[in-house]
Amino acid sequence: MNEREADRRRIDGCCTRLDLLHGDATSPRIPMREIVLLTCCALHAIMLLLAIGDGGLGWTVFWLLALCLDIYSLGESRL
Repeated sequence: MNEREADRRRIDGCCTRLDLLHGDATSPRIPMREIVLLTCCALHAIMLLLAIGDGGLGWTVFWLLALCLDIYSLGESRL
């Protein structure tokens, strides 16, 4: 085995180990928790807009609080 082939095998071995640890860069994975939180953010934003249009202050505050909690949870999941 020549030096070039040994280097290639060493590099290939490093890449597969990195892929196992961090995932493939061409197809990143999004955790299911983040997908659920993004879905909740979208639904709560829609409900907030509907509550603002309806003019109900109580529901507006409720949906705004729910949206803020979703955004906070999304930020905490990235840490």
